[in-house]
Amino acid sequence: MSLEMRNSRPRIRLLIVLMLVAATGVTVIQLNNSSDNASTSKIRNIAGGREVSAIAELPYQVSILSANPDLAKTNLGNKNAWGWSICGGSLIAQQWVLTADHCIQRNSNYGIEPQYIWIGASSTTYTKALLSPLYVKAAYPARDARYKKPDLMLLELTEPLNIDLGKTVALPVDVDTTTWPLQGSIATLSGWGKTGVGTDSSEVLKTVESIIGDTPTSTEPCIGGGFYSLYASFHEICVPGGTQNERIGACQGDSGGPLTVEVDGKPVLAGVASWAFNASCDGLLPVVYARVASHLTWVVPGAVKDINFQSGANGVLASWSPADRIPAVPIKDYVIQLREKGAANFSTINDGVSTAASATITNLDIQKEYEVRISALNDVNIAAPIQRIFSPIVTLTGAGVPVVTVPAATVPAATVPVVTVPVVTVPAATVPVVTVPVATTLPVATTLPVATTLPAATALPPTDPKLSPQGIELPDLSKITVPKPDKPSATNTIDSPVATTSPASPMQGVRAGQTLDIPDVWKIGKINVPKNALVSLRVASSSKKYCANTSAGLLLKKSGKCKVTIVVTSAGTKAKSKTISILIPK
Repeated sequence: MSLEMRNSRPRIRLLIVLMLVAATGVTVIQLNNSSDNASTSKIRNIAGGREVSAIAELPYQVSILSANPDLAKTNLGNKNAWGWSICGGSLIAQQWVLTADHCIQRNSNYGIEPQYIWIGASSTTYTKALLSPLYVKAAYPARDARYKKPDLMLLELTEPLNIDLGKTVALPVDVDTTTWPLQGSIATLSGWGKTGVGTDSSEVLKTVESIIGDTPTSTEPCIGGGFYSLYASFHEICVPGGTQNERIGACQGDSGGPLTVEVDGKPVLAGVASWAFNASCDGLLPVVYARVASHLTWVVPGAVKDINFQSGANGVLASWSPADRIPAVPIKDYVIQLREKGAANFSTINDGVSTAASATITNLDIQKEYEVRISALNDVNIAAPIQRIFSPIVTLTGAGVPVVTVPAATVPAATVPVVTVPVVTVPAATVPVVTVPVATTLPVATTLPVATTLPAATALPPTDPKLSPQGIELPDLSKITVPKPDKPSATNTIDSPVATTSPASPMQGVRAGQTLDIPDVWKIGKINVPKNALVSLRVASSSKKYCANTSAGLLLKKSGKCKVTIVVTSAGTKAKSKTISILIPK
């Protein structure tokens, strides 16, 4: 739905809004429907916008149902008294969902018990999506206390969802996270939240377009949000409200849902619905989303640094350091990719599964130059190549000597002022001496200004607004069962999140639109790749309409037969190859 939006409002309107806020006692709400933050209306749809006709339009959108663990245990026979919370979320990998922290109910010790969280997927209808709910294995909160920022949480499913990786929403791994998303960019909101005050409820997912109202370093207040000193641009995105004629926004029930901005024609996750004013349900005041880009390296490992190379007896030893920020889910491996300088695609080095920050690169030609990039992997992106953050590309010779390109400095030419010597009539005996001034000294380079310090996040109010819980329509609770946790005493708390140590699940077939990582391809071909071997792919000309070799791996374009040759090069041995055919089903 295309809306005409304005990035700013007249000062008079802002003054009127603030006067109304003060006069009517508008409260700040978080956007979930729960026993603590429930709507007085039955509305469960995004404000404004349109219904989503098929989940294929927003395949990454999921619904989340969370029960209060203490109420669930004390009301075993009455599920209606479990203190339910209704939210949305985004599927960022086959086994991982990103949502808002405040969506998940805690026990009396503020611990998280994953068995009381249910995920619905693959449907635009909220209750239908939960007829066969997915279960949660572990939860990873981004904050250690209520009302801190950021309002984000990672949920790990007990099993991977059997969908194409192309149906997950991309994280902002290939953009400048210090500036993205740009102010004024078109943004898409979606969810099952309220549509307005006093309207009927709907079970169908809705979506609406708005704009990004700020930058990560904005100092201007989010209109309304600035009045309460709640908004912090580094941690949050301000999404302006609409007008009397075109009302847009998010409200209760939309919490945790996605805010996406297109990059190269594909949706990229920019924010997670967090909080708003209760008047935002009329689509006039702004909505605030947790900023994903500022906390990207909490979700997946950041780019490695301090990359060094050293020539050794067995090849070139590469070493590096992990990023400073530690992700919520620990690093479990690194992937090293290499290509000859000027080549289009990277090959992957099989260095085994290891957290060691070093690897040996073998079989390099000392007469050639190569480009290397490295990415750290955790369980979130180990099976999702599109969610990997690679280091800047480093160039080296085959002997392991880094190649540093120093751009030529442009130095302005010295300016010699032109001196006009007046014609003077002098006696023949007197010859005046004219002094030509020395060329002007080049100006000293201007010192760059010191980076502006980001303002500290302002604490949220100490208490939740207590809204009436009436009007919340729950799915068929007979379908909701509580799985037993792995260990009866194990609860995933804020202070000690449970990290999974199980290996990534094997691939469950291939599908059109999927991108296979290079290790996935050699596993399909049942090839035993020696450690430190270099593996590359070559797609047959006859198969290029069905698949393509990309920087992320093997892209399966459409149904058909993909014929690909896997080339394995090891030190001291001749390169070996094997050609396989991958049948891409319809």
